This record gives sequence, structure tokens and C-alpha cells, in this order.
Amino acid sequence: IFEKSYYNENNLVFGNSKSKNKLVVFTDPFCPACISFIGKDLIHNEKELLKNNVAVYFYSIPVVSNKLNETLIKSSILNKLKNKTSTDFKMYQEIASNNFLSDINNKEDLINKFNKVFSTKYNLKDLEIKEVTDIYKNNLLIADKISLKGTPTVFYNDLFDMSKSKYLKGE
Repeated sequence: IFEKSYYNENNLVFGNSKSKNKLVVFTDPFCPACISFIGKDLIHNEKELLKNNVAVYFYSIPVVSNKLNETLIKSSILNKLKNKTSTDFKMYQEIASNNFLSDINNKEDLINKFNKVFSTKYNLKDLEIKEVTDIYKNNLLIADKISLKGTPTVFYNDLFDMSKSKYLKGE
């Protein structure tokens, strides 16, 4: 069960927090299954999400062993804090369709690519501000509380959704 107290406005990526239905996705931007689920399935069904009045929350956590996970996740968190809107859907679209992660060898390459794609001017030091690290740590804490085993893990209306498709039915 995904407890109501775990919902966090900082993790809202689509819809309205007052929506009747809530979809929670624990994801890792370096996880191929997550890239497929979000970059193709979820975004492809955006109209269904709207029709079924679904709010979508992403809890990004590093599951796949990659030294760049934390940098990309924190860049996304910072971007939402600065712009008040999430770029997570676009980030996963970029990763899924444009080889976003190709020719990236280090954290500096990654932040530069992020800046180019999202028209931002962040540096690695920006990723260590308190608000960003607090949200990042909270995501890890919630993942631990629900005993997360892998990604993508999906909850729909507070319940684990093994099918990852209940949001399409608006149940």
C-alpha cells in the first residue's frame, strides 16, 4: 500500500494533486524497463490519463548501477523546483527516442546535455542545494518504506499494480 502521507507535490509530474485517481511510478532513468514504460506506454496514453482524471507522481531513485543516476535525478528535481513544472515526461521521451544518454561519460557531460535539452544553465553545485537533496533523500526513504525491489514499480490509487495498466481503465 502506498500511504497517503507519501504523496508529495514535488513528485507530481502530470495532472492535479486533487485528481480522483493517482498513479505512482517508482522509476530509474537508467532502467530500460522504466524508459520503455514511461517513454512509450505512459506518455503514449496521455489522453487516457486526462480522460480518467489521473494525477501521476514519479519517485525517481537509482536502482540500476550507474554513477550518473543521482546527477540526472537531481537535475530533474532542481528543474521542477526552479520552473514549477515537471520535465520528467520530456526527459523520458528524450531518453527513449533520441539517445539522450549517448556520448555522456561523466557528470559534467550529463549536466551539459540536460542544460542543452531543457534550456537551463545548471552546474553540479546547484544539485547539492538543500531542497534538492531533501527531495532526493525523501524518495529513497519512501522506496525503503514500501520495500521497493525494482523499477518500474507502479501503484494505482494507493495499491500495487503489477499489470502497470489499471490507470487505462480508470478503475
